[in-house]
Amino acid sequence: LASALCLVEAGSNDFDQARGYCKEAGSAFREAGLGAMEEQVLALIQQISDQEDIAVRKLMETERVKREEKLLRQQHAREEAVQTQQKLMEEEAVAAAKAAAEEAEERRRAAVEAEQIQQQQEEAHELQRKT
Repeated sequence: LASALCLVEAGSNDFDQARGYCKEAGSAFREAGLGAMEEQVLALIQQISDQEDIAVRKLMETERVKREEKLLRQQHAREEAVQTQQKLMEEEAVAAAKAAAEEAEERRRAAVEAEQIQQQQEEAHELQRKT
């Protein structure tokens, strides 16, 4: 019984061992005809079971919190990945628009140059006709 009390007082998580000590003590008290002591042992067994329930609930809550935190981290990582992908797509779109603008400007310059050449040729033909 003293060993069981030590485990309970120390907040040990070895609940099976503490219950084992209590059952041995309870059997000994029953055999000795000490019913009141046996009742105290049964109360101690209940206290041990209550502490075990609390420990299990704390463990389950800790695991739940860990799972929720992991899910939040995964969701945050997914959101960051989507934002990064969107940013890359926007950068690619901007680059494509710049390239298209540069190509359009090249065509415009080429058209202006072709028009100038044609105008010069026409002027040269006009001078040849006059001479």
